Amino acid sequence: MPDWVEARIWTEMPLVRDHQVREFGIAFLDAKTGWVGAMPKGLYISDGGLTWKPIEMGNAVNKIRPVETERGHVGFAIGINVHRLEIPVHQNSSYSCDPFAICQWA
Repeated sequence: MPDWVEARIWTEMPLVRDHQVREFGIAFLDAKTGWVGAMPKGLYISDGGLTWKPIEMGNAVNKIRPVETERGHVGFAIGINVHRLEIPVHQNSSYSCDPFAICQWA
């Protein structure tokens, strides 16, 4: 087996303890920032997978696409409806998205 195969071992990470939550789509902006589309709410992460937080981003979102713009990124979440999220970038090039304040899925 090549060395690179051994270096890439996947580890299952539980997102929530609620077994009624159904996860669908996933997207990451960088190594620490990402979203999971789920039913009934989505999940947000800003620490690389350690702490998933519930976020209103639409119901049954199965596709999440961040698109780079001149001012940062725009995220599109598609499920029962289509939602849009503005993701600004600070001057130091880090994302300034607080999912419960600055960046709200619309």
